[in-house]
Amino acid sequence: MHRALRVTTTWRPAGLAVPRHMHDLTNLAFCVEGPFEETFGTKWRQVSNRSLLIRPGGEPHANRYPACAPSRTLIIEFLPHALDEIRCETRVLDTPGHLESPRFAVLARRLDFESRNPDSVSLLAIEAHVYELIVSITRGTLMRNGGEPQWLGRVREYLHSRFTQTISLSDLAAIAGVHPSHLAKAFRRAYGATIGEYIRQLRVEYAATLLKQRRLSLLEIALACGFHDQSHFTRVFANAFGVSPGRYASCVGCR
Repeated sequence: MHRALRVTTTWRPAGLAVPRHMHDLTNLAFCVEGPFEETFGTKWRQVSNRSLLIRPGGEPHANRYPACAPSRTLIIEFLPHALDEIRCETRVLDTPGHLESPRFAVLARRLDFESRNPDSVSLLAIEAHVYELIVSITRGTLMRNGGEPQWLGRVREYLHSRFTQTISLSDLAAIAGVHPSHLAKAFRRAYGATIGEYIRQLRVEYAATLLKQRRLSLLEIALACGFHDQSHFTRVFANAFGVSPGRYASCVGCR
C-alpha cells in the first residue's frame, strides 16, 4: 500500500512568535496540548484542543504562542500523490480553514495515540480517520468557525459548561428560543454530531485529561464525567479512542 500521509508532532516553547512562513505539503493540524494563535491573513484566530486547521501547501501563515505554557501540535501532511487523488473528488483542502468541535479533541488524541503506540494497522487506522474527516467537511456536516447563529452558540456554550450533568432537549430549546426538532437538526448540521454525541465527545475528552493526570480511579473518573457507571464509561471511551481507559492511562502515563 502506498503511503498517503505523514504524521509529525511539533513542540513550541511558551512565548514563541513564529513569523510568516509556509509548508510545502498541505496539512491538517490539531492542537494536542497548549493553545496558540494562527493567522493566514490579518485576523488572528485562537486555536485550542477543539480546533482543526486546514493549511494548504504554499499558503503563508504565522503563529503566536502564549507565555503561560508550551504547545504541542499534531500535523497530518498529505503526500503529493494522495492530495492529487483527493482533489479528484473535492477541493476542500485547497482553502485555509479553522473549524471547532469537541470531535476534533477526541480525534486528535486518538491519532496521537495511534502514532505514538504504533502496531501493524496504525497507519491504516490514521488514514481511515483522516479520510472520514475530509468527507464530513466536504459534505458540509462540519461548519467552519464563526458560521453558527447566535442562538446555537448559546446552546453550545451551555453544553460546554454543563456536560457532566443531565441535560434535556426541552431545556436547550428554551435557551435557544426555537422548537426542539429545529434545534436538533440545526445542531447536527452545524457540528456534525447529534446533541447526545456531542455531549459524549465532551465527556470522553475530559476523561482523557483526567486519565493523563492519574489522580482518580476509573470509577471516580466515570462519575466525575457524567457517566452512569464504570462499565458505561469504558464502553463509550473505547468506542471513541479504540482502546480501553485502562490501556490509555498506562500508555500516556509511561511517557
